[in-house]
Amino acid sequence: MIILLLSSWTRCLEANGEADNMAPFKESAEITVVFDNNTVDKKFESGYGFACVVEKNGRKMLFDTGCCGKTLLSNLKAAGIKPKEIDAVVLSHSHWDHTGGLFDFLKVNNNVIVYVLPSFSKKFKQEIKNNGAMIKECAGYKEILEGMFTTGELGNKIKEQSLIIDTNDGAILITGCAHPGIVNIIKKAKAFSKKDISVILGGFHLMDKSVAETGKMIASLKALGIKEIIPMHCTGKKQSDMIRKIFCAPYNKLGAGLKVKI
Repeated sequence: MIILLLSSWTRCLEANGEADNMAPFKESAEITVVFDNNTVDKKFESGYGFACVVEKNGRKMLFDTGCCGKTLLSNLKAAGIKPKEIDAVVLSHSHWDHTGGLFDFLKVNNNVIVYVLPSFSKKFKQEIKNNGAMIKECAGYKEILEGMFTTGELGNKIKEQSLIIDTNDGAILITGCAHPGIVNIIKKAKAFSKKDISVILGGFHLMDKSVAETGKMIASLKALGIKEIIPMHCTGKKQSDMIRKIFCAPYNKLGAGLKVKI
């Protein structure tokens, strides 16, 4: 697996040949994208939706499950991640392209807590229990695993939760589709965690936005102090290209197989 993004601190050390001699940050995190519309490596399969594994302090969390369990499990294997290594599953929202792989995953590891929103259907919640997993509802901001937090339920028409991951370089925000609006989510996340958001990764649901609307959003992100942006899934190709051009993204391809270290 190739690491495609590093913090600016690590990039500078590696440029001077010093990184190997330094102890790693205690508050570091690694994110592996295991489901996306695209891939960065032929070992991975594409599919509509999003999922990533976040590793921090020796614990692993699966955020979303894509639309298909077979593809999810195949990509976990390609990434060298065993399903039984996953400690928790967080579902951003109830749409099929983020929940479709859950029950196939639970067939190989139901020794997890699945974190959902209160707005998920009773039928879906019961199905999780029927598959032997524990379930918890996330109404508000809370810590799920050490240094990994949920924003809790945000939005009106489409309810969604995002992840906030603490690191020494600031917080990382991971979104499923950002239906409540990426700018609004960032502002909420900053208010919750009291930390600056340095990196955002995930689907931003901009595919139906005009150039002018996307440009306005990008300006808002710069004003909020965002340093790195990794647009995935439902962001849209044209919109992603605009974001990558403005933020000078240090990668060539995005999709399943992407590994990020902060």
